[in-house]
Amino acid sequence: MIQTYKTSTLTFLAKQPPLPFSKTVFYFSLSGEDSLLLPPFCTPVDILVDQSFQVISTTLPHHEHNARPYHIRELWEKDVAHIEMFIQALAQGIKELTSYFPPPYGVMGLSRGAFIALWIASMVKEVTTAVCFAPMLELNNEGKLSIKERTSLLKNKKIHFFIGDNDSLVGTDRVISLHNELSSHSKLEIYPSIGRMGHGTPHEMFNQGALWMIKNL
Repeated sequence: MIQTYKTSTLTFLAKQPPLPFSKTVFYFSLSGEDSLLLPPFCTPVDILVDQSFQVISTTLPHHEHNARPYHIRELWEKDVAHIEMFIQALAQGIKELTSYFPPPYGVMGLSRGAFIALWIASMVKEVTTAVCFAPMLELNNEGKLSIKERTSLLKNKKIHFFIGDNDSLVGTDRVISLHNELSSHSKLEIYPSIGRMGHGTPHEMFNQGALWMIKNL
């Protein structure tokens, strides 16, 4: 069941089990609809909903109308101001949703969605737990909007990273380095990359991430 919630800043979609659901996780991947419904991206969503969690998403910049532009990396690199405004709007929207759904919250994301999830975890105190699949850690090579800026704000969060052993798009070594900085509260799973869709994230890694979230939120 998909529900729509409008805040002062963004519109959210929620995939819900039959009521009552137990906890709330925010998940970011593509558009809100694709994140919740399109395989393989929705794999962890389905697992969470099957375990009586609700999963909420919203559309990431340049994925409006379920668009999946092939040059999304270049679009984000050139659009720093828009990304910054989106992050602020998302944080405000999530805070407004606390009047509907009690925290604590989890966040999950894939690639750019994981980048957004980590920023939100560093900004919103109600977010305590994060699962990041193939996380992008900086917006461009100039170091703008780098997750490393937020490391000190993530050290009290529970975080689990999943990354392919040869991910050249987001950089396996970058993820390992961030995990090492956060190691007291962070877990890291490295697996053989298997292809393009979802950064080559296999079903079993999506499954492990969702189950870890269920256990730790």
